[in-house]
Amino acid sequence: PFERVDDERTTALPILALAAGIRLAAGSGRGNLFHSLGLKTPMATTSRYLFAILLLLVLLPAHSADIRLAPFDPSSPDSSEVVVISGLIEPGDYDRLRDLAKRDAKLFHARTFVLASLGGDIEEAVRIGRLLRSMYASVFVSSKHGKCASACFFIYVAAIDRNATIPDLGIHRPYLNPKRYAQLSLEASEQKYRELSEVVRSYLVEHQVPSSIIERMFNLASSEIQWLDAVDLKAVGRRAPWWDQVLVDRCKLDKQLEAEYYWLRPGSHIEAMAEKAEKHFHDVAQCAYFLSAEDRGRATRSLLSDHPRRLK
Repeated sequence: PFERVDDERTTALPILALAAGIRLAAGSGRGNLFHSLGLKTPMATTSRYLFAILLLLVLLPAHSADIRLAPFDPSSPDSSEVVVISGLIEPGDYDRLRDLAKRDAKLFHARTFVLASLGGDIEEAVRIGRLLRSMYASVFVSSKHGKCASACFFIYVAAIDRNATIPDLGIHRPYLNPKRYAQLSLEASEQKYRELSEVVRSYLVEHQVPSSIIERMFNLASSEIQWLDAVDLKAVGRRAPWWDQVLVDRCKLDKQLEAEYYWLRPGSHIEAMAEKAEKHFHDVAQCAYFLSAEDRGRATRSLLSDHPRRLK
């Protein structure tokens, strides 16, 4: 599906509907967070210590996320179907996503994922983010479905193709479980927060989130949310840089046309430009679909197996 809204509060970039495939962490359980984050495993004692900390990590009180198929445009039931992830993210949602796909693999075939969660468990969000990245999936945030903030931001930045309306993507500082955190000495609180910050920063840097946005995130209290504007979204990027370059090289993505389309406003040569741009983006999306078909198929076979491979 494509989304172009001529509203000053929204981005005008189209969302490319790319194909889906899934690769999961090894084993049917929650797995090791360090591997899921793509970090080198430290010494055993430190690993157990940090893992215990991260198990406590929350961004908002958790209730199970709602994962369902729905029209891309809720006001138009005939519009393309997408997978909507809404509600608060809690431990087990990653496995629920896998179970849903095992019951109906078509659920994840060539779908765009719409993110409409205000946060939840950051570890689970990281795992879901890696899952969507392995699927070469598009993610979209739209006020028509709901906002994406807090832990949901970690899913958004992991996707290789992403877009959001404004102001519907929000950030704030991650934090440990308040009940446990409140009982610590000041020295222990500082140490644990430093360790938390290191893991979270590593994940964000890996996904090439600009340092200015990372620093802003950590400077916001956990009770605050800052909604990203157009400048911020352009800094985060429409795509993972490596994927953007692949589309330029192999699918002939026209970055100038994309930029012109982005800034279109009423009163300009919108109709002619929009028709040309949307046809071009459709062609690029088809190219990307076939380009990633082999990896998607391999990932889907892993998903449906009893021993899925670990996400890289």
